[in-house]
Amino acid sequence: MSSTMSSKRRLPAHYEVRIGKRLGELSLFWQRREGDALAVLAGLVLLGRPVTVRHVEAAIEVLREHESEGARRMIQMMEARLVDRTDERPPWYVDVLPETVSRRVSKDGKKYPCGYFIEPTTKLQCRNEGAFVVPGARGTFCALHAHRTVSRVARRNARARKP
Repeated sequence: MSSTMSSKRRLPAHYEVRIGKRLGELSLFWQRREGDALAVLAGLVLLGRPVTVRHVEAAIEVLREHESEGARRMIQMMEARLVDRTDERPPWYVDVLPETVSRRVSKDGKKYPCGYFIEPTTKLQCRNEGAFVVPGARGTFCALHAHRTVSRVARRNARARKP
């Protein structure tokens, strides 16, 4: 691990990583000679082919030949893509439904639809049966969307608490 790399776990060399189009274009800009690792990386990105950790590491080694600040920033951007962040959770993430979420019991066999809008602009709703009521949100939600709604309400409350 380099000094700019965080203490997180690195991905194995055969894993695919997502490199955006802009980073691919920058790789083409920083290439040293025709066909080097930066040129290969740029070609893979522009063609929409999978980019592995091995490709990114080779491109970082070519970038280390440059002495400029821009190349160092690009190395940092590329190294950030090589870190395994699967264990990280945002502070508002909720693993289990909190105690405040209650289960809605249907009366007279009536089933409640899930009130989660999958596509808000067209008002497309989830078609599952709603079974949970989340305080701070309107409607009844299925288990999946109850988790998402709890997270959404938690984010909204956190934004409201900020000065």
